[in-house]
Amino acid sequence: MEGLKDGEVTLKCTSEGWFPQPHVQWRDTEGNTIPSFSQDLTQGSQGLFQVEAILLVTNSSVV
Repeated sequence: MEGLKDGEVTLKCTSEGWFPQPHVQWRDTEGNTIPSFSQDLTQGSQGLFQVEAILLVTNSSVV
């Protein structure tokens, strides 16, 4: 969690060292998939992947 800015909370998930290519999914309390605000996937020189996914939340609703 990156903090509150303009009434939004930024949630960020970062993970590295994956092979094959990972897939990030945000889910609500009922298990429904929530789309990421942004997602960045990079592959390093050794062929392993790093992923960063960001979700913005405002007053219990996702933007």
